[in-house]
Amino acid sequence: CLIPTQEAYIGRALDEAGRGGDLETFSKGSLRFVSSAYTSIAADRQKLLKLLDEAGVQSGLSAEVTAVVDVEKADRRLFTSEILPKLPDKKLPQTRKSTAKGIIHLPYDLDIPVDKRKFYLLDSQLPREWEKIVREMSPSCAVGFISLLLGMSFDTATTEVNIKTTPAAAAFLSGSVQGDADKKDGGTENIGRGRKSTRIGKGTAVPLRRRLCFLPPGQPGGKFIDISEAQFVAQLSRWKWVPCVMPSPSFAKENDDDSSSQILLRPEECLLSPDPSRPDMPVVQLPRLLLKRLVSSHVAKALVWGTRAPAPPVERLQELVGEVSQIASLASNENTRDTVAIELDTFAIELASIWTTIARAHLRDDGIGAKDKAKLRDICNREDSHCLPVRLSPLSSTGGDSMHSVVPVGRCILLQASSNNDNGDRDRLKSLTAESFVATGFMYDFNDVKSNPFFSSPEISRAVIELSGIPSVASASVLTLRKTSGKLLRHVWNTEPIIHRSSPLRAAFTYAMKWYMEMPTALPNKNDGGIKLFVKRGPGFGSRALPARWVPISGGSITPVLDDDKTRSRVSLLSPDMGVQLLGVLDHFDNERDCPNARILASIDRDAIAFCNVLRLSDKRFVVKTKASGAPKVVDGAPPKLQLVFALLKAMEAERVEAEGSSLPSASSTRDFLDPTHEPPILVKHESLSREFQAPVMNSAVRLYAVWGRAPTQISTKRCILASGDADDY
Repeated sequence: CLIPTQEAYIGRALDEAGRGGDLETFSKGSLRFVSSAYTSIAADRQKLLKLLDEAGVQSGLSAEVTAVVDVEKADRRLFTSEILPKLPDKKLPQTRKSTAKGIIHLPYDLDIPVDKRKFYLLDSQLPREWEKIVREMSPSCAVGFISLLLGMSFDTATTEVNIKTTPAAAAFLSGSVQGDADKKDGGTENIGRGRKSTRIGKGTAVPLRRRLCFLPPGQPGGKFIDISEAQFVAQLSRWKWVPCVMPSPSFAKENDDDSSSQILLRPEECLLSPDPSRPDMPVVQLPRLLLKRLVSSHVAKALVWGTRAPAPPVERLQELVGEVSQIASLASNENTRDTVAIELDTFAIELASIWTTIARAHLRDDGIGAKDKAKLRDICNREDSHCLPVRLSPLSSTGGDSMHSVVPVGRCILLQASSNNDNGDRDRLKSLTAESFVATGFMYDFNDVKSNPFFSSPEISRAVIELSGIPSVASASVLTLRKTSGKLLRHVWNTEPIIHRSSPLRAAFTYAMKWYMEMPTALPNKNDGGIKLFVKRGPGFGSRALPARWVPISGGSITPVLDDDKTRSRVSLLSPDMGVQLLGVLDHFDNERDCPNARILASIDRDAIAFCNVLRLSDKRFVVKTKASGAPKVVDGAPPKLQLVFALLKAMEAERVEAEGSSLPSASSTRDFLDPTHEPPILVKHESLSREFQAPVMNSAVRLYAVWGRAPTQISTKRCILASGDADDY
């Protein structure tokens, strides 16, 4: 399309290596750029650029100058409130009485003839299209904007405006005339509502001061009176265009060079260089050479820097929390879990900076406003609002080198240095639950440097705890613990971690079931996968052994069973084809060694087993029947072989127990079987043995070939192994 030249810009197509490339990158295509089609009709690129420049096409950041004609009448409010107070004796000066021989025009190519009886207000500003771009630009784009801004020249004269300080007004100041005064001084045709604006030409210094101009008596040319800062400066003071880094906790400082942690602020809200006496103030972050140019520039000196701390970025927190919560919801997918962990690590840095800024505002005398506090409560009270950055413990870190994450307030707690459990069983259970959840890495203790990223700044830490509402164990509500317990259970059911006997998750699962059982309607139904329980490896040996895994309590191919058979007679009879596996959770017993609070855990487990209707190995429905026929016969040479086999089996069991971290009481060591004084059992063979083992979930019994038993008294009075069939069978 065709547009006026002053509305067109030279972009990347014609000036890729120069300001045109920066301009197009900064504006993200919001401006209208000269088409590359012009290159086909101009072999010399420099001549083409010169031609376009002479035609008024913009080649960088442009400014406008506006004249208010006869300001005393055109804008009475402006005149009385902003101009009169700045004039000597608060009244207008005298103007020329004689008529000039020619017409004197206002400067900056405004093409407005000056009337000797009128006063004109000249002001400069950025055009409207630039305001829109600046308001929408990102911190990375702001670098391009500042580069373009510093490429402009500026007129900063205040009290003494002359030809030297303001070359663009030379004709006006010297009284150079154009044409004859064939009519009364200066017509004002084609000026709408007493105002006229025009783009300031390339190479012309942009005035940073608003000035009143008129024709005074006794001199050939015009005169300027300084009124105030130009609208150009006011715009830069009002807009957020300076990329800054917020004051951060120590763990985030190593990431200060990351532009994702930058925000755009007004000049009054930031410092050009750090000030140790004002740790709450953000600092400008730009490439070193560009920052140096900005600090020494006229435009920086015309602005006011660091007069007040920025408003708490609660809206940015709200926006970021929504984005983080959406990403965190993907963590349940195994394919995206590591990617999510890395992204949350990055988000935690920016969130820490935002919380630090909010906390500093809260600590100031004026604090933060009631509306911001209400927004914070709304953000933090939402159940799935991932709003607090935390340090990850080794137990909870799943994203490679990820060291931080973002979690809801419900997964944060304040543990006491020394737990006081004398306030009743309920409070003791709350304390044990919280400690257990923290030990697994599912909850985070903000009284501990290992979890709290703000711990090194005590005042900031206390403010974040207060504003976010992180509870102590004593103040944590039962409803909160129930909800957190539900989240932990769903987390393990989704991620299905392997649990060893010494794993802190084993106890945490028990405590979570205790609180969750109090609101059974919230338990997942079969459509959601139902309740799942962890079962240990086995039965079976080697490649035939069933793997450790999570299985549903009903409806699955495997039935979980609690090993509570004190006789230990049934455990050895289990085999892979029976479709049962022993529980690896909810299996605490009263006298369990190396297990704090074993009695409490065992009591909860008994209730949970009954609640979930889990089979017990001691159940009478596990049926064992044995019948022998035929005359018994001792197998010669069997005892030494059995002694060696038992020693090997014991060694294999010891390795398995050690690998699982089990603290079960160990039986006699391998050396006991190899001891010369050890008397191995004899092997007694029958013509046939009929021993059957049947579990409640089995349709038919399983045939067994070798069992522990007693031989007839005429053969031996000791326990022996009864066998039948061939050696391959038993």
